[in-house]
Amino acid sequence: MDQQTLTRPRAGQPEARPPRTGGGVDPCDMTDSLRALARLSTGRMTLPSVLTQIATLAARVVPGAEGAGLLLHENLSRSTVSTAAWVTPLDEAQCRLGEGPGIAAATTGSTVVSSSLADDPRWPAFGRQVAPLGVSSALCLPLLAEDTVLGAVHLYARDENAFGHSAAECGELFAVAAAISVQNTRLLARTQRLAAEFDEVLATRSVVDRAVGILMSSERIGENAGLGALRELARAQGLELAVCAQFVVNEAALRARASSRR
Repeated sequence: MDQQTLTRPRAGQPEARPPRTGGGVDPCDMTDSLRALARLSTGRMTLPSVLTQIATLAARVVPGAEGAGLLLHENLSRSTVSTAAWVTPLDEAQCRLGEGPGIAAATTGSTVVSSSLADDPRWPAFGRQVAPLGVSSALCLPLLAEDTVLGAVHLYARDENAFGHSAAECGELFAVAAAISVQNTRLLARTQRLAAEFDEVLATRSVVDRAVGILMSSERIGENAGLGALRELARAQGLELAVCAQFVVNEAALRARASSRR
C-alpha cells in the first residue's frame, strides 16, 4: 500500500494508549472481538449502541489503532459514532468537507490507508483542517454487505505510518463480521419500526371504527354515512380523521358516565 511522506509528530496530539509490540495480531483478541460482534445483533441494543461497540472493538483489535469512528453510508452529512472525543473533529471535518479517507472508503467500498493525513495529496482541504490535531495515520475500512456499502470504520493513530499490511488485513477481516452485525441490526430496527407503524395503523383504524359506530347509533345512519359524517366533522374542525374520531369516542364516554350518575 502507498505510504505518504513522513513528518514529525505535531504538538497537541491526543494521549495514546501503550503501543502494541510485535506488530502482529493477537489471535485471542481477534477471536474475542469476533465473538463479541456475533453477540451484538440480539435485539437488546439500538443501532447507535451497536455502531459504538463495533468502533470500540475495531480500535482494540487492529494493531496501531488508538481511536475509531464509524460513518454510515446513508448519512455522510455527519459523523455517526466515535470512541474518543479527539476522533470526533476528524470525522466531522470529513463530513463537512466531503473528503477524507473515511468518505473515500464509504463511497468506493475499498480500504483506504494514509500515513500522513496532513500531507496526503488526495484530500488537501481535509489535511489542512486536521494538521493541528496531531493525528497522522488513518486506516478506513468499508462495511460491505453483498454489493452494498453500508459505511466505513475509521481507525486513527498519532504516529505516521502506523498501519501496515498486517493492520489492513486484520481490519478487513474484522470489517466482514462488523458489516454483518450492522446489516442485521439495521434490518431488525427497520422491522421493529414497521411493526410499530402497523400497530399505530391498527389503533387508528380501531378508534375510527368506534367513532363511526357511535355516529351510526346517535344519528341512526348506515356505516358509509357514518364514515362520511366523521370525515365532514374532521374537515370542519381542521383535524386529522383519527384525532377527530378520538374526540367523538371521548365525548361519548363522558356522556355515558354522566348518564350513569343520574
